[in-house]
Amino acid sequence: AAGNQRSAINWYERGEALFRELIALQRDYAADLGLRSIWKSLADSQLKAANPSGALHSAAEQLRFDERLLATSPVNASAKENQAVASEQSGDAVRLSGNMRDARAWYQKALDILLQQQASAKLTRLAAQGIPRLEMRIAACDRTPSRQ
Repeated sequence: AAGNQRSAINWYERGEALFRELIALQRDYAADLGLRSIWKSLADSQLKAANPSGALHSAAEQLRFDERLLATSPVNASAKENQAVASEQSGDAVRLSGNMRDARAWYQKALDILLQQQASAKLTRLAAQGIPRLEMRIAACDRTPSRQ
């Protein structure tokens, strides 16, 4: 399984490089979104491969991208939901390192985003599934002492 994750990570990294080349050649919103999808998948694979620093980097790239989108369109539901995803991935990454306090903060940030979207009736059904999962992860962090 670890070999499959390493292979997946290599392919995602190659895809990231190709999207960066495409964006450098022609500024394209669709290419930007493709790059964000690569960062999301890359973070997921890095988490499965127990590579917290790589996952944090990929999640941070997603968060930076979404901040740029939200600067021009503060109500962009896709960017907000992806911020929740990237925040949850960040929480998973720091939890792998044993830092429950920081993991809890990331999970709370993700939950706050989803609850805000839900209150404004802009939360997709798929993203809504994250609410109970995040509540459980926050409770687990509260029960588990940090190793850091």
